[in-house]
Amino acid sequence: MENQHFCRQRHILLLIRDSKISNDHLLCEICNSLVAAPYYVCDSCKYYAHKSCTELPRQINHSIHPRHPLTLLTQKVFFCDSCKQNFKNTLCFSCIQCNFDLDVECAQMSNSITCPEGQEHSIRHSSHPHLLRHIERKINKDIKIECFACKSKALDSSSGVYYGCIRCNYFLHKTCIDELPQEILNTLHPHHGPLTLYARLFKCTCRLCDKKENHTFSYECPQCDFRLCVQCCLGEVRRTIRYEDHEHLLCFVEKIYTKLGDRCNAYNTNCNLPIISNCTEFDATISSAFRCLDCDFVLHLLCGPLPSTIKHEFHTDPLVLVELLIDDDSGEFYCDVCETERNPRIRAYYCHKCKYIVHVHCVISEIKNVLSGDLIDVKLKTVGEDIWTLPIEIDNAGVEALIELGRSFL
Repeated sequence: MENQHFCRQRHILLLIRDSKISNDHLLCEICNSLVAAPYYVCDSCKYYAHKSCTELPRQINHSIHPRHPLTLLTQKVFFCDSCKQNFKNTLCFSCIQCNFDLDVECAQMSNSITCPEGQEHSIRHSSHPHLLRHIERKINKDIKIECFACKSKALDSSSGVYYGCIRCNYFLHKTCIDELPQEILNTLHPHHGPLTLYARLFKCTCRLCDKKENHTFSYECPQCDFRLCVQCCLGEVRRTIRYEDHEHLLCFVEKIYTKLGDRCNAYNTNCNLPIISNCTEFDATISSAFRCLDCDFVLHLLCGPLPSTIKHEFHTDPLVLVELLIDDDSGEFYCDVCETERNPRIRAYYCHKCKYIVHVHCVISEIKNVLSGDLIDVKLKTVGEDIWTLPIEIDNAGVEALIELGRSFL
């Protein structure tokens, strides 16, 4: 026995299984498209609805968007995030909060983890809502195939094997599938379990490096808005750093793709002063920073917790981090690595024994090696901790120059 359905006036609808409607302009009250059998009708209210529309669930949970349920809505215009087609005046399953939409057909295609019977040559992949079917390019010569992962149209180097969804024109090399784990645990986001691999059509931003990309993969947390690009997620292991003036852990990022500008949150820092922020040292390190992945807190590289000592491949003795360094009264100060001028107000690494001094950015590889290793026995210093303490002996002329330098900060 058929389930009973009602119009807005609570009249029982009559099911018409096979009949021609004399008026070709009658529209389904649910999806707003032309009515065709089978459909339900209420003659007194002139209410029409496709049988398939009345049986749609009002809300679904879908693996491609696990954070929120998708609600059945009638949209004037929407873009399906699966098949990449535009639709007008029809139903879709939508998450208004995330601006995510699936057309009804895409939403109802197989959403199970296991392959249905008879589709053993299909796979479930986290990056796409539909099953990806085995496709051999030699057999399917008429299909225009481009791998979403590597953007290559060439055949798989080993066997010419693809998996894909023809409806959505979405394809992946088998080798690309094997190289990218669908889930991965990452130390930068331990709160909610593994991050899941998704395919994103529109621009998405990596929480670590700020890189914005579209038509790309990203690793995302199903429970919150945390997202990492593939390079940051699968790259080198990153250590977190405790900074006493901030409640969360910080992570060192060698290259951030957006300009930090005056976003530095260091306490009592001088990096926002034009006399300092316009110097070569800041220009060379503007894309490197210590950043918090839980909030917008950020420290410029030159203001953040740098190792108090490092080893440099071209120098025998350890180099010590100093805040201010005037080694003579000539008024000219240079880096011994790149042999260009340096600003004596800016932090540098120095060997007292050899009078050897280098820009911070000239030893960035050594700093990176220290910060990515075991930090248990490493002393880190932030800017200003010992700004008036010099680890070297200077003559009277140097003292006078230092006093004059101090006045310039006032």
